[in-house]
Amino acid sequence: MESLEKEPFIHQKKYKDFRQVLLRPFSYHIIYEIEGKTIVVYKVVYAGKHPLNRYIK
Repeated sequence: MESLEKEPFIHQKKYKDFRQVLLRPFSYHIIYEIEGKTIVVYKVVYAGKHPLNRYIK
């Protein structure tokens, strides 16, 4: 979370302007977007699931 707060632009873009960071040691992905000086978190996903099932509700 600290790297997201201090340097949000260092994390890789995954789709359009959406970025993803892995929250360690808890194995959660945080999907976010940067709008001006604001970080908008859209989803927190458990990374332990099979990759094809991670983003399905």
